[in-house]
Amino acid sequence: MPVADAAILAWQVGMATMVLMGVFKLIMSFIGDRVRRAIPEAGLLGSIGGVGIALLGTLQLGEIYGEPIVGMMALGVIFYALVAKIKLPFRAPEVLVSVAIGAALYYALGALGWSLHHVAAPVANFPVGLPWPSLGFLKGMPIAVRDYLPLALPFAILTVIGGINVTESARIAGDDYNTRDILLTEAIATLIAGVCGGVSQSTPYIGHPAYKAMGGRAGYTLATGLFIGLGGMLGYIAFMADALPKPALAPILVFVALDITEQSYHATPKRHAAAVTLPCSRRSRSLCKSSYHRSTTAR
Repeated sequence: MPVADAAILAWQVGMATMVLMGVFKLIMSFIGDRVRRAIPEAGLLGSIGGVGIALLGTLQLGEIYGEPIVGMMALGVIFYALVAKIKLPFRAPEVLVSVAIGAALYYALGALGWSLHHVAAPVANFPVGLPWPSLGFLKGMPIAVRDYLPLALPFAILTVIGGINVTESARIAGDDYNTRDILLTEAIATLIAGVCGGVSQSTPYIGHPAYKAMGGRAGYTLATGLFIGLGGMLGYIAFMADALPKPALAPILVFVALDITEQSYHATPKRHAAAVTLPCSRRSRSLCKSSYHRSTTAR
């Protein structure tokens, strides 16, 4: 098979896998609330607390220490304004100030030759990619069902469990959403993505209490969806990801990690602390092992 044809077939198989995962999530959404009520809070919150420690906190600290002047200054603003809850002058938005200071330092140090890494100006490139429905997934469906369904379903289960967990986290933070509606939204988004050529499933993101602590409300959620959605189609998200240095962005995720881990312990009975700690430690161990294997492979 020519390389071009093989690439198109691989894309169609990815689309078909997405559609199958969306259908599975659609079915699972009707039992999600029953699962949420059956599992104690320690079981639900402990797992996302583990994500907070391992995925957000530990990995992002590596980005911060990789360019310590930039990262620690940005992290200092986050600690001062969001952890210590001290208002900035003129009631300036904390996260925006943190990123702005970090980015300014990053490019200033690069211009002076004092940066630990090569600092290059971002390329203003805005590739446009509008979503358009396609039946191409039908051609990839036989291969997806035969070869990739056993691999894809555990990832679909993972995001369903994640949706249940974050819904519980939001409920404890004061926003009692319907679990079925959250999971249905996730399922429909995955289905639409698959039909429109997407090959990466959607999932509700963790950190609701942290975003609420930053001042985010319903308008923030709507604006985020529109901004990210249009940015993916019009290409400016790729430009921003290239322009904004990771050491200036990582402190935001460190705060999210701190907040959701703190909630995992404070929202559960003290006698359940061990049950919360166990999934946290298992997540951290799994992530450290995968990071070690990636680093040794790269070497």
